[in-house]
Amino acid sequence: MTGIYLLFFANILLVNAGINPKTRVYFKQCMEEDAVENNNACLLLNAQRVVALIPSDKPIEIKQWTIKGTKLLSYDQHYQNIKLYNHHQAKILKAGLEANEILETWKLVLEFHVPEVLFVSDYEFEPGSKLLNVDIASKGKVTYHHSKTFVIYLFI
Repeated sequence: MTGIYLLFFANILLVNAGINPKTRVYFKQCMEEDAVENNNACLLLNAQRVVALIPSDKPIEIKQWTIKGTKLLSYDQHYQNIKLYNHHQAKILKAGLEANEILETWKLVLEFHVPEVLFVSDYEFEPGSKLLNVDIASKGKVTYHHSKTFVIYLFI
């Protein structure tokens, strides 16, 4: 039975290594002292290595996304067939990991800069969608172009 586990483990290693060296990521093991002494340099390095895996010739694709209404924009925004371009250009500015041993929770915070982001999608604003009392119910294709984008992601 041990031989089967060894064969299974070897298969996983080979599949994860990949044939193309570009798909292989070598992560540095981060120590707790690194976070304190080196301002999370190890975590920052590993996060940038993940960004390097994003293909430059293919967009990030998301099937659908709904942004729920708020006080400012009281209508739901529905997007489908989303394509995001240029995330491979992201530069990680800050990375942090906070662990709460008592609650057994952790939080990963990434702050990065993307020089240019292109968002292409189908959209729908349902009937009754109003902005400053103007009816904006509609559907179609939309392209958002953002330059000099700074983003902070919080993973809990």
